[in-house]
Amino acid sequence: MSEGRCRSCFANRNDYSPSSTNDFARLPYDRHQTPLNFLNLNAPKGAITRRKVILLGDTLCGKTFLASAWSQGDVPEEDTPVMNHFIRSTKIRDRQIELVIWDNTGREGYEMMRRLSYEDAHIVLICFDISDPDSFENIDYMWSVEANEYLRDLPKILVGCKKDLRNDNAKLDSLRRQHFIPISPYAADRLAIKIQALAYFETSAIKKQGLSELFDYVAEAALRTVPKSKTSGIRKALSRGI
Repeated sequence: MSEGRCRSCFANRNDYSPSSTNDFARLPYDRHQTPLNFLNLNAPKGAITRRKVILLGDTLCGKTFLASAWSQGDVPEEDTPVMNHFIRSTKIRDRQIELVIWDNTGREGYEMMRRLSYEDAHIVLICFDISDPDSFENIDYMWSVEANEYLRDLPKILVGCKKDLRNDNAKLDSLRRQHFIPISPYAADRLAIKIQALAYFETSAIKKQGLSELFDYVAEAALRTVPKSKTSGIRKALSRGI
C-alpha cells in the first residue's frame, strides 16, 4: 500500500474520533463484545476439548508475541519466520479446553502455505499493531477479505496489539514526523463492527495486559463453535488459484 493512500485513509479515520479528550477517555477499548450466550456450548464436561485458533495479520504486528505471552508467559526473541503454533489449556464454564493457536506469517509468497493451515479451525483472531497505521489499514483491505474467503463461517475477533506503544514517547515522535497518531480505540471499534467481528480487544504482550480477558473470550467463543472450514473446501479454493 502506498504511503499516500495510507495517509488519506488514516485522515478519514480521524473523522470518526471523539470530539474531545474527555470523550475519548470515556470510551472503553473493549466495549464491542458480543455476548456469547446466544450460542450453544458444543463441548461435554469432564473431557478436554481442543479448539484451533487462527491468527491473521501483518508480519511484525504482534501476533507471535501475543500467542507466546499468553501460552508460555514470555515473548520470543523474534517474530515467526513462517509458521508456528502455541498450546495452552484453560477452564471455561466447568469445561477444560485446549487452545491450539496457529501463528502464520503475513509475508508475501506464503499465501498457499498459510491457507492450508486453516482447515478445521474454530475461530479467527485478526490482529494489527496499534502503533502502525498500515497494519490497521490492511485489516480492511487484506485480512478481513482473506478471512471471509477461506474462513467465512467462523467467528472473528479483532485484536489490537502493542497497546503499550500508544504512550511510548519515541513511537509517538516517530508517528508525529509522519503525520500519524496511534490507532484510537474508537476507530478500531468501528472497524470491528464493519468486519462483523464478535469483539475488539486491546493487548500488550510486553506488559501482559489484556491477555486473560482476550483468551477467556476466545475459549468460550470456540467452545460454542462447530468447525466449518473443512479441508475439502479450502483445497478446492486453492486449486482454483484463489
